[in-house]
Amino acid sequence: MNRVLPPENDEGWLGWHPSQTQKKQAKDLLTDRVALGNPLVGLRFALPVLLGYYFGSIRKFKTLIIQNENGRFRLKQEFSELNSKLLDGYVRITPPPPCGLCFDRCEFRQQLSEALEVFDPGIVLIDPWNALTRDDRQKDYLGTFELIRAVIPSGDLAPAIGIIAHTRKPLSGERASGRALLNLLAGSYVLGSMPRCVFVMQSASDDVAEDRIVWTCCKNNDGELGDRSAWIRCNGLFDPVPDFDWDAWNSDGQAVKIGAEIVPKIIEKNGGAVARDILRDKIEGKGVSRRTAYRRIEEAEKLKLIKFQKGKDAYELY
Repeated sequence: MNRVLPPENDEGWLGWHPSQTQKKQAKDLLTDRVALGNPLVGLRFALPVLLGYYFGSIRKFKTLIIQNENGRFRLKQEFSELNSKLLDGYVRITPPPPCGLCFDRCEFRQQLSEALEVFDPGIVLIDPWNALTRDDRQKDYLGTFELIRAVIPSGDLAPAIGIIAHTRKPLSGERASGRALLNLLAGSYVLGSMPRCVFVMQSASDDVAEDRIVWTCCKNNDGELGDRSAWIRCNGLFDPVPDFDWDAWNSDGQAVKIGAEIVPKIIEKNGGAVARDILRDKIEGKGVSRRTAYRRIEEAEKLKLIKFQKGKDAYELY
């Protein structure tokens, strides 16, 4: 019913008013293959910031994210550690629209068109794809793409269109990499054939506390695919992992887990005593987030692998 009835509040079909907000044509498909929950955050909210941040020296542009996944409180949490003053002029995110991502409603498309005219973004991200389509049939996918094209301007100065989708559940023993990742897209083949560029994000391991991801371009109609890369999900941004274990990843698609056993090895290698902050930094250097680094220290203490000496203000081997 929510997709049919007009909203009963004054926030309109998008959940906001364009008045509240103060380009070479491309169509990108961004897919994730991660567990439910926090791992999705890095792609859905940090990626637009990542694009503007790392490519900002080339050309600054605005990003509009049309999403139906997270409310205002969740968004506030995700952006709490970022430079809000810097981002305010370049990023806009819709709260979940009252009636969903109903591109099939002319009222929704009209208000979105007004928001695009006011904000003038360089990239428009739509998240998630399965909130737009009613079925996985080719006809439904083609019709949805046409609705998106109808509301987002075309031409040389038009914004790039990014669609965040999901991959299907892999078959038993299935091992895909490179261009073959394109076959993992969930739904109709249209999802992979329409975009000019497709990226797939995979969790570096099945560990529920895994913070690292592997980023691969598996389609690029306008150039080379480029090398895959490994990153750490932080609050709102991705940091590169310089020493990612690609040999382990190539063998079974799983990177070596950085567990608590790494902590005593670091202490032993550094003279038998390491200050807390230095120990944390060295664990981070192995390719984990700061939160995970602290967690590994706590785990090592519980396992009696290390102990904290107050007199030295440092950790030692147990």
